[in-house]
Amino acid sequence: MLKALSLTCLNAGGASDEDIHKAYAIMASDQDCKDFFASYGELLTCVKTAAANKSLYDIFTLSLANEQWKSVYLAIARTLVAKPHSCDVERLVSAYNLFKNDVDDDRCSLSAETIDAYLHVYVNMPVLADFDPRPALLLWMMKSDRRPHDNKKAIEQDWFKTVF
Repeated sequence: MLKALSLTCLNAGGASDEDIHKAYAIMASDQDCKDFFASYGELLTCVKTAAANKSLYDIFTLSLANEQWKSVYLAIARTLVAKPHSCDVERLVSAYNLFKNDVDDDRCSLSAETIDAYLHVYVNMPVLADFDPRPALLLWMMKSDRRPHDNKKAIEQDWFKTVF
């Protein structure tokens, strides 16, 4: 989750520079980074001076008041438009639950990066009918010299004579 664009951080502050940079990278990377940081700080100052806690929509309308805060209001608008109840999110949560709740497998000790990689592949993988392994195989074959190995001693071994 983007902590810097969450309602609690926008109302009370408390987002670190890393959180703000993560929000910038995900939601406003097409805008200038320095403008985003400056606009974010100015917006937080303006929100803190307001008497009551505001909703995310109220903060968005407040950010529209200043044209220099364009990068921040675009990030907030993109956050508002994102649908946390969409089918893609539901499928992702379902895949996560199936992945973590499988009793037979010992997946409780997997790191967050491994789970993230698994879910990334799960969500972005092509349909099996559309998958073409030939480019990957050609790349693998061309990467180094692959030639058959003739093991002449293997023919002389007892187990080899009984199998073939």
